[in-house]
Amino acid sequence: RISLFVTTESTENAKGTYAAAQDGPEAVYWLDKGYGCAVVGSLPRERLAEVARSAYTQLVNGLAS
Repeated sequence: RISLFVTTESTENAKGTYAAAQDGPEAVYWLDKGYGCAVVGSLPRERLAEVARSAYTQLVNGLAS
């Protein structure tokens, strides 16, 4: 199971990708273009990063249409 969280970020200049894990599920999160996004789950970090890239691409493409 994985979860995707998306929220607006008040600091549009904030940008970056981060990863975290502490005795629990892995998380990959990032800030870009006024959004904060996180993918959390019990997959390896590399796989979560792939899911995160796909989710972000879909988000940006959806905003452009």
